[in-house]
Amino acid sequence: MTGASGPAGLDVARLIDDPPPRMSVSCGSGGIGKPSAAAAIELRASERGRRSVGLTVDPARRLAQSMGLPELDNTPR
Repeated sequence: MTGASGPAGLDVARLIDDPPPRMSVSCGSGGIGKPSAAAAIELRASERGRRSVGLTVDPARRLAQSMGLPELDNTPR
């Protein structure tokens, strides 16, 4: 993902590597891939040495699916 830009020119690697961002929030209407994008950003941030936490309030468990987990519970992984 290094140097990769999205459609609006968002450089995700730069966003992750820049120290000031302490939190990232994904929100919007349903069906646009928020859990998948959030999981990918969290994984990449973790790979680049940042502390990363994924949190969801979605009863459909889409974040767990995006991360390849059968379910999410209160156990940090």
